[in-house]
Amino acid sequence: MSLRSISNLYATEDKEVVDAMALFSTRFKKRIEEMTEDVSPKVAAEAVGLMTHLLNEGMLEDDDGNAIPKLLWHKDEAVRKAAREFVYLDTFAEEEEQSDKEQDLVQLLNIYQMCSPAVQAAEPGKEDAEYALLSCCYA
Repeated sequence: MSLRSISNLYATEDKEVVDAMALFSTRFKKRIEEMTEDVSPKVAAEAVGLMTHLLNEGMLEDDDGNAIPKLLWHKDEAVRKAAREFVYLDTFAEEEEQSDKEQDLVQLLNIYQMCSPAVQAAEPGKEDAEYALLSCCYA
């Protein structure tokens, strides 16, 4: 079964299907999380997308997905986009209605500090690290 097929099961609006996947999620979420760092960008992006579905369904613990924010600087655009969606949902989405700009900035800086080693190790390019962070989070 491919990651895309599993993601499609979680994306369905049929709550019974999602509930039936709970045992699968519990058993395989660590492996799915490991796959977010796969050498194949396609596999990594699909795994991050699946982690986003698990997060959206409330099937992740607080420490699940901690490696995903560093993928905001991945060289592959699909991986960066998937990581951006996960980080946004994990960090900002639940507080969207009551959030203020100062709180968002603090959370963004916390992500930056957590990912700082990845930023420093990033290949030099046309964008500096701070701009890359902001463009990943808000593009």
